[in-house]
Amino acid sequence: MCLRIAIAYSRVSKRASVDRKSVEVERDGVVDACKNLGYETRVFPVGAHFELRRLKKEILEYKPDCIFNLVEELDEHPQGEFVFAYFLERIGIPYTGCNPESIFTGLHKHITKMILSYYGIQTPPFELVKSRPSSPPKFGFPAILKLCSQDGSVAMSQENIVYSLDEYQKRSEHLIHNYSSHLLVERFLPGREFIVAILGDDTFVVGEIEHLQGYKVVCYKSKWDESSSEYIYTPVHYPARVNENEYQEIVELGNLAFKAIGGYGYGRVDIREDEDGKKYVLEVNPNPDISPRSGFSLALNSIGISYEEVVDRIIKFALNRV
Repeated sequence: MCLRIAIAYSRVSKRASVDRKSVEVERDGVVDACKNLGYETRVFPVGAHFELRRLKKEILEYKPDCIFNLVEELDEHPQGEFVFAYFLERIGIPYTGCNPESIFTGLHKHITKMILSYYGIQTPPFELVKSRPSSPPKFGFPAILKLCSQDGSVAMSQENIVYSLDEYQKRSEHLIHNYSSHLLVERFLPGREFIVAILGDDTFVVGEIEHLQGYKVVCYKSKWDESSSEYIYTPVHYPARVNENEYQEIVELGNLAFKAIGGYGYGRVDIREDEDGKKYVLEVNPNPDISPRSGFSLALNSIGISYEEVVDRIIKFALNRV
């Protein structure tokens, strides 16, 4: 069957940071995969809200069977990811990945954690910080600081783990001043870290992130700078180095978390253990990076699923969306 696929992606400037420019690698990967699958494709770049009316006209004139959604921002803001998904809902053509509500939830880490808690899914205790804190977090130290509504590990570094009120105050001030963002402050868990790659309703791969040479967290450099020590000393192992029962426990926890926020099609869930080996969900990521060398794609490749098959199955899930 020769499908016609419209590939919508975020247009970014040449000066954009490496995490934002990664969408171009995703775009090229999906285009090549679709061509190898025998599908017709056309790419539709979008960078701002004001372009949506024009984009709708162009997409409707193309008459695709499916829209492959790779839009991660509008007007250089990550909030545009769920706005664009709403736009796709209104067009009425099948589109890939998660719905706008689950994308919104996944982007807002504190809302994700509230939903997980509602469903009884373990997640580390947390609180929000809007200005320089005057006292330790209610759950004590060590704690880890994250931007509340950002993805791609932006602003994440080893210094975001704090062990005292003085460190907590200094790092909070730095992040709030430089990123104009509320902070999610979470109890830091010192145990093993896992990721669950989810493709559809029946394909799950668990990877384990190893922390070497004192690196305790996956940070911005770990994800985007392959020459950095942070990248070198946080390798990922597929499959995770656990027994079958524990592997299935992690799969079940990841799947429960993804379904709790309404995830559909594909996603990634981050899980970590405390000092006693109890597992907690850190984050749920709808529509994660699916470039050919992304962690998501490498996870699926480790169980024999080719990149073309990943793309094909994502498209088929979109066409079968109820």
